[in-house]
Amino acid sequence: MHYTRYELRIARFYMILLSLAFVAALIVIAGATVWQILIVLLYTPMLEIAVSAAVFKVQSYWKKRRQSLEAASIPWDV
Repeated sequence: MHYTRYELRIARFYMILLSLAFVAALIVIAGATVWQILIVLLYTPMLEIAVSAAVFKVQSYWKKRRQSLEAASIPWDV
């Protein structure tokens, strides 16, 4: 898959944002200790991989959908 640098930067930003929000939510909800926080931080990269895969799949789906809708709206006999 070929993505522009801008698309990669946006995806990376949202992955980091979601990871930080997830970690913060777990810490607040669980009243976590230092060891529990370290364990969550060890698993965070796996979550980033899963979220990045989902972001890229959804982004490519919407890109293809937008292109197909644009192609369908252009009259061929102009």
